[in-house]
Amino acid sequence: MRQQLIDNTALFYKDPIPVPFLFPRYPEKIHYPLAEGTSYRYESTAEGIFTLDKNWRCVYANRNFLRLLGKESQDLVGNQIWKVFPDLEASALGDIYRRSMQDGMSRILVDYIPAFLGWYRVSITPTAEGIDTTVQHHSKSVPFEKLSVYTSEQKYRTLFNSIDEGFCLVEVLFDAYNHPYDYRFLETNEAFRQQTDIENAVGRTMREIAPLHENHWFEIYGNVALTGESIRFENHAEQLHRWYEVYAFRMGTAGQRQVAILFKDITERKKTEHVKDDFISTASHELNTPLTGIKAYTQLLARELQKAGDKKNTTLAQKLNHHVNRMANLINNLLDTSKITKGALSFIKEHFDINDLVAERVNEFRLLNQYYQIVLDTTPVKPILADRQRIGQALGNLITNAIKYSPPTGKITVSTSDVDAKQLKISVEDHGVGVSVPAASLNKVFDRFFRVSSANMPTYPGMGLGLYITAQIIKYHGGTITVDNKPDSGGAVFSFTLPYE
Repeated sequence: MRQQLIDNTALFYKDPIPVPFLFPRYPEKIHYPLAEGTSYRYESTAEGIFTLDKNWRCVYANRNFLRLLGKESQDLVGNQIWKVFPDLEASALGDIYRRSMQDGMSRILVDYIPAFLGWYRVSITPTAEGIDTTVQHHSKSVPFEKLSVYTSEQKYRTLFNSIDEGFCLVEVLFDAYNHPYDYRFLETNEAFRQQTDIENAVGRTMREIAPLHENHWFEIYGNVALTGESIRFENHAEQLHRWYEVYAFRMGTAGQRQVAILFKDITERKKTEHVKDDFISTASHELNTPLTGIKAYTQLLARELQKAGDKKNTTLAQKLNHHVNRMANLINNLLDTSKITKGALSFIKEHFDINDLVAERVNEFRLLNQYYQIVLDTTPVKPILADRQRIGQALGNLITNAIKYSPPTGKITVSTSDVDAKQLKISVEDHGVGVSVPAASLNKVFDRFFRVSSANMPTYPGMGLGLYITAQIIKYHGGTITVDNKPDSGGAVFSFTLPYE
């Protein structure tokens, strides 16, 4: 939008209109208060005229204005202009109104005004009491490009208000130290109101609406506004009593400090997850106690049968013990999952050689899985500071996963290497069926309870917790975990990084 000063009046017009439209002002109609006879003079003019006070309330509207917009006097007089025309506040005309109220400068706008449902010339003149406005239909022929822009805008507006997700455009507010402390709503859709219960948000700040709204919301959006880095996250809004899944991205330049926010109310989902977490925690604890006793008696039985020389029953007891260990591992995974969701998974860090740990774990799996070729490929790396037991658990989960999806006698390679001076990488590569998930969704394999399913592959045992726990352990240590399919040779490569001190 361009601006030009003409006779101390700001004239606004939008591209692609090639020249400014110059219209006479009406000081004899506008600059006087509503004294005796004023109403008659306003009623006798051909233009639509209305007057606002300092609080944006309409104090007068002549018959022509009411006729132009299809309104009754009681619809306007005594009401705030923003409530009568909700779409006006976030529009170009709304912006001009606010600026004129602030700086006292008269302005003229020629444009299609959605709130008024037509093309108008609007003349705005500040007065001591507020703002006087003259409105008349603009009959000038409109360029085709202008109509195309409006048609596109109408399509956008229809889509904007039809989507299920809440949407808002905000201006992030910063203090003198460039620290975000609030944000002002510039635009919202219908789903915004439904998913927040916030009415008439446009023009108001979040602190006005929810004074105790958590600071982390402002910090997240402030970072998006300044850096331009989009973010996706889940968070709880205490004062709104809701959980939200949010995607935020910057609109415009860093100087505009505007952030577009697409969000979904996931409160019910979180409640369901909470119930499920409580059940998992209770069930896993209740199952763990009797299973500990079963495991002890199974081991004792195997030893006694072996002493008695009963080879057949000793073998059966050892198989029983193997399945008890599998059950114990599943229950331990449930317990760890419960602790992770509560932030209670314990870690004890120490310095150790990662190659020693990798060799130990590989040798353990070689003894238990003699039909598989488990290859160790390590390079010298520096010691790290981490929880040795938890890193061993994470590595064990990846090797178990590789064995599960590999054919008998399949080859599995476990390797270590330096990424750079700041971090090392551990990889587990197999030549099995790979991960039958679209490339864009590969990281879903690290979600809780996620299991790969395909009509072209058999069903494998498991609860979908091992990779989730592994990812959480690596995340705690400040590392990253990835998975890649190998389309040429088959199989998959799971890798995770760990930082040096």
